[in-house]
Amino acid sequence: EDLTLKASVGYLDTEFETFCAQDPYQPSTTPDAGCPADKPQDLSGNELSDAPKWSTSLLAQYNLQLDDLGQVLFSVQSSYRDDFYRRPQNLQIDKVDSYVLTDLRALWSSREGRYEVEFFVENLEDKDDIFLSSVTLSSPGMMSLLDHVPGRRYGAAFRMNFL
Repeated sequence: EDLTLKASVGYLDTEFETFCAQDPYQPSTTPDAGCPADKPQDLSGNELSDAPKWSTSLLAQYNLQLDDLGQVLFSVQSSYRDDFYRRPQNLQIDKVDSYVLTDLRALWSSREGRYEVEFFVENLEDKDDIFLSSVTLSSPGMMSLLDHVPGRRYGAAFRMNFL
């Protein structure tokens, strides 16, 4: 009852059956077979964007009772994402390599629940990556966004409940 274990696994098998588009970063003027001039690139068979084949998550929590001193909740959470592409063109520049992220936490709570002190480390592996995302606008044009996996973060927090 003091130990909690949770796990999840995700599997995606995605690909475009038929899909023609225009790459705004590398425009093509000669249409591939079966594609119209305004969407000249045949992306049939490519993987969908942001669709890792495998993803997993594991969580372990242990609640240590300290009688009159309250309790301490220790937790470890780790998640895995398989490599995936940020755009349907599936170019190497759009590929995000697989990665694992692990977070550690220790949370002390007073017996009556009024005070809490938390120590944490997020992204223990210090995975730090920046990659391009693109969004098609309703009016002509494209907007590019930079997205990232933040590096390791650590800290402490103190909370006091007034209720």
